[in-house]
Amino acid sequence: MNGYILQAEAYKKLAEQGQISVEEADKMRAVYAFLGTIEKDQLYALFDSGAFNGIVKGYLKLALRETEAGKEMTEKVLDELRRLLDTTRAEEAESWA
Repeated sequence: MNGYILQAEAYKKLAEQGQISVEEADKMRAVYAFLGTIEKDQLYALFDSGAFNGIVKGYLKLALRETEAGKEMTEKVLDELRRLLDTTRAEEAESWA
């Protein structure tokens, strides 16, 4: 059993304990159950779809703010990120991690 499936089951337990609603648990369980069944190439396809670009940009802006990067540097880095998100596949980017 992988971590995503374990996470799905954890949401079931939270709902059973009354810590979250059954509806919320069902939504989260569906997400994690799905992630537990997809292959790596499908995960790359999801990321390459652009569905997560706004989230990635938000994390990057937060990191730049926390490191006190100046406005000019922040804009340069965000411009480069936008370019990379448009031109680099997720699998290639992950190889740099």
